[in-house]
Amino acid sequence: MQLGRPALADELAERVARYGVSPQRIQFEVAEDVLGADVARLADQLTRLREHGFRVALDDFGAGNTALTWLRRLPIDTLKLDRAFAATLAEPATRTIVRSILQLARDLGVRTVAEGVETAEQLAFFTDAGCDFTQGYLHGCPAPADAVWPPPGGVLR
Repeated sequence: MQLGRPALADELAERVARYGVSPQRIQFEVAEDVLGADVARLADQLTRLREHGFRVALDDFGAGNTALTWLRRLPIDTLKLDRAFAATLAEPATRTIVRSILQLARDLGVRTVAEGVETAEQLAFFTDAGCDFTQGYLHGCPAPADAVWPPPGGVLR
């Protein structure tokens, strides 16, 4: 819904300027399920966000009605592979599809994140296949804010 507001990008740019936050440190994640909307309007809004320095990720790629045209038509910085890929890596077809998606993203200059990484074997596969980042329970479980902030020693690395 927020992406439908024409003034969104300008309002966010004003807020980060007011609070001294670099927009390059903020990434908006657009879930694949909102892509069925007006793609031209969505692409325009995402372009405006990027013009202000914000980053854009396409989240849960491969979860639903994924169309490769989204990679061509939408201005994205990061492609986040749905956790279903990690869960089904034992299937040869999944491994082939993941390698192909990762290569396509590299060729397009888009960073990649594998979601749902829970085992060392999954991490090894995604690392070997050239995935830029992974996230999942292997790295950490959800926790209350006071359990993770401030960071140990009060220093954010």
